[in-house]
Amino acid sequence: MKIKTIVVLGGAGFIGSNLINYLIENTDFDVVSISRGNLHLSSDRLTEYCLDITLDNLFTTKINELDILAFINCAGGGNVQESHKQPHKDFYKTTACTADILEYIRVNNLSSKYIQLSSAAVYGNCFEFPISVDTPLKPMSAYGYNNLMAENLVSFYSKVYGVNTAVLRIFSVYGNGLKKQILWDACLKMHQGNNSFFGTGQEVRDFINIDDLVGTIFNSIQFASDNAPVFNCGSGKGTKISELLGYVQEHFDNLPKLKFSGEVKVGDPIGYIADISKSPIEQTIKIDDGIARYVNWFKKEI
Repeated sequence: MKIKTIVVLGGAGFIGSNLINYLIENTDFDVVSISRGNLHLSSDRLTEYCLDITLDNLFTTKINELDILAFINCAGGGNVQESHKQPHKDFYKTTACTADILEYIRVNNLSSKYIQLSSAAVYGNCFEFPISVDTPLKPMSAYGYNNLMAENLVSFYSKVYGVNTAVLRIFSVYGNGLKKQILWDACLKMHQGNNSFFGTGQEVRDFINIDDLVGTIFNSIQFASDNAPVFNCGSGKGTKISELLGYVQEHFDNLPKLKFSGEVKVGDPIGYIADISKSPIEQTIKIDDGIARYVNWFKKEI
């Protein structure tokens, strides 16, 4: 019997590469990665295509010959500030890419499941917590708008063409291997003895560790349907940025009290806390433990 395959779009990225490692180590599925980069992972169950994710390029692969359980879209833009500077580029990375994958499934693999990794940025600036999937969507950034348009495409292909889909709105993901965003920047600064940070410190985020997230992504495949369910992916707990940086500071010696500029970045909301009561969350790692792991990894990297 032919072994089923999971196709990971954007497999060389932070989430995609961790997901592929999880699938290789914890499941029996074959895995295909389609991405601009290579994973440099040796496994006879992994096939890699180093391609831009477009409809034409998807047709050049041999994945139509496979028994595909699911396509998981980890591709797309991942930077709010860059999306603000180059919204058109972010649109092609996130929205147009999604349209091409869905169209490929419609033509070739209608029986396959499809998982869309979206973002909590689709909610915009919320003032009532926790945030449920029924909260009105009012994105503040090009990044949020492009993810929302991608979600609408997913819903359309489910309702009109019967593609079995699920959307995961990911909150603040972190973990070993991520060399950008707040924890990486904080570790670099504190390693250099710098105690000054942007913002007020009162901003609230909901952090989920990458090891918990990849298990959640895999579990979500079973819930994909033509009803296009939407799930929040977070911890369900809010952490102030000042508290987060305090956890980091515990691992660096002789650093003065943290200082904040008080400035606010364009497109950055004040707070996010996810309602995960109806989500298939696989959560085992507490924020302080996750940060301790991250700082230990960082110190080995520098």
